[in-house]
Amino acid sequence: TRCGYKMGKVPNQDRSLIAHLSLGKSDKRALLMGIFDGHGPRGHVVSHYIALELPRIFAKIMRQKQKSLNQSLLDSIGDPTKEGAMVRNIRQAFNETFLEVDAHEPIKGTGGSTASTLFYPGLGS
Repeated sequence: TRCGYKMGKVPNQDRSLIAHLSLGKSDKRALLMGIFDGHGPRGHVVSHYIALELPRIFAKIMRQKQKSLNQSLLDSIGDPTKEGAMVRNIRQAFNETFLEVDAHEPIKGTGGSTASTLFYPGLGS
């Protein structure tokens, strides 16, 4: 963070999240983690918005995607006939999530953020 470097004149623009996601009827849960590094005069607002909204939007999209698997995403782990579809659905869900987050980002032009995320679908129950 550059907050210390600028002697407190800029708020800490970094945010993070750890979210346990329930994606269906299964008792199993997935784990979503993210680190967001805000940039610009209002980067802290953008990174904060992403940390709050990304888990909700990603979970919503993943629930929609897993309907095409005919079983819970988490139950399809280890099923070689479902692996390709599962990976494709996860990639598409991330792409759609970031597009939706970007489309609704509250302060266009005065801040931004990089995002590093990890989705671990096999947390278990």
